[in-house]
Amino acid sequence: MGQALLYKSNVLVKDEELNQFKQEHWETLKKYPNLQPVLNQATGNYYLKYVISNVENLIQELSGLGLTKEMAILNIKKYGYQVETEYILNSLGFEYKTKNKIKVSKHVRKQAELFDFLFNINRECYIRLRNKSTGQYRAYSIESLKDPYRLQAILKSHYFSNNVDMMYSLNCYNNMYSATESSLFSLQNIAIDIDFDTDKYTLNRALELVKAEMGINIPIATIIETGHRIRLLYTLQDVPVTKKSLKVYTLVASAIAEKLKELGATPQAPTTFGRIEGSINSKNGAIISNMIFNPIVYTLRELQNSLLSTWERAINKANKSGKVVKIRNTYTLNLDRLHDLEKIQTIRDEDYREILCYLYRNYCLLSNMTHEEAYKATIRFNSKFKVPLKENELDSDTKALNRKQYIHKSITILKLLDISPKEEEQLHLTNIMSTKEYNRRDMVYQRNTYTGEKAEYKKMRKKEMYDSKKAKKEYQEKLREEGKVSKKEQLEEVRQKIKALRDKGLKHNEIMQRLGITSTTTYERHIKYLKQNGLL
Repeated sequence: MGQALLYKSNVLVKDEELNQFKQEHWETLKKYPNLQPVLNQATGNYYLKYVISNVENLIQELSGLGLTKEMAILNIKKYGYQVETEYILNSLGFEYKTKNKIKVSKHVRKQAELFDFLFNINRECYIRLRNKSTGQYRAYSIESLKDPYRLQAILKSHYFSNNVDMMYSLNCYNNMYSATESSLFSLQNIAIDIDFDTDKYTLNRALELVKAEMGINIPIATIIETGHRIRLLYTLQDVPVTKKSLKVYTLVASAIAEKLKELGATPQAPTTFGRIEGSINSKNGAIISNMIFNPIVYTLRELQNSLLSTWERAINKANKSGKVVKIRNTYTLNLDRLHDLEKIQTIRDEDYREILCYLYRNYCLLSNMTHEEAYKATIRFNSKFKVPLKENELDSDTKALNRKQYIHKSITILKLLDISPKEEEQLHLTNIMSTKEYNRRDMVYQRNTYTGEKAEYKKMRKKEMYDSKKAKKEYQEKLREEGKVSKKEQLEEVRQKIKALRDKGLKHNEIMQRLGITSTTTYERHIKYLKQNGLL
């Protein structure tokens, strides 16, 4: 049996019982991530305890309960977040100011001012903080990091109590959970690392050479970060993340680094991190200092034009056909959905007010509106009902969307609102449509586009149509001829083996090892299928 490693009072303890307890309750722990195993010191046994992972998690849990200010304060004390009482209560919509604020250090105040300068954006997006030495990651809203008192409370929390290798993401994310390039919300900073040869240059000498290039061969850096090496930051006006903007971002960073390649400059990815003011670099023990060298915020277009003149045609391809092409992206998708919901409102009234208002505020927020703008737009939308919802009821039904939004499938929205195929055709929605309605419109388009006899048109359509049932049958026959089995049959065989081994009393790890299943997620999917079909 494997051994889990626990850290208690900085002492490394080997605990086989904890590992066994986790294995016995792994389904529950997977389903409820806020439950954590805790040791009962009196009995020596483990039990599951509900734990709030961070302050943002606590705000999310409390926001939907409709608590009074007094009840909210009791919960804040219960979970040990008294230092952040003001921030939590203000986030829940209560007016509260602490009488005795903690003294903020010079480094923290300077970092809060730096955040205010770097992230001049009024949108609901997140910055990730990272403690490289402990491996801890946490995401926070931009506004919370601009408040020096709130920032100090975060940096002194048990997640980041170690001041070694403290970092922050240089660009914003659209959620609190993923830090991949696809989760980026907007671009605020371009980073260039200069890993100069310490045998040739001192830090001051390398810094002099870099400054000498600025304004001549490269743009003047907004911020110069010094510590173990040198980092240049070019702060941008808010740039929404698209494939094109990411491409230009990468080319601009590469062009700047190319000018300083003799000093060992390398461009950094948009998901890179900057170091917190006053933190310690573990490589040489240097204290990080961020100097605002040039308080000018660039536009990405400005840097592109000054550095990438030869690439301009490659980045901005003209539409040679001369046709007007509608740009399609997630922003236009969400706007189209807002227009579709306004059309649906004309045929759906009293019984659908709550769900329509909920969907409308959701897609307002996804359309880059601020919380206040989204709420006002939803109030206007609600006023168009014959009997509108009361404003306090509207706010309580939709307020949770300020924390998290959702992108629904079209078929899900149609089912929620009971839209029939006939009503779809009548409304002629732009984005929310079923596959059946999409195919109907395509048939109408093809009929109006192609000329010729009706019989020829039908013949052409029949020839082009793909018969999925026939193709599936031919594929299965081919497999049988070759002595192979289909993917579906392979899965059924694996599931039967899992069931047989479970009946024999084998544990999850033993079953996975025998069947050569390396992924826990795959195994869980098999178990879920067997349970849903009444086989377990």
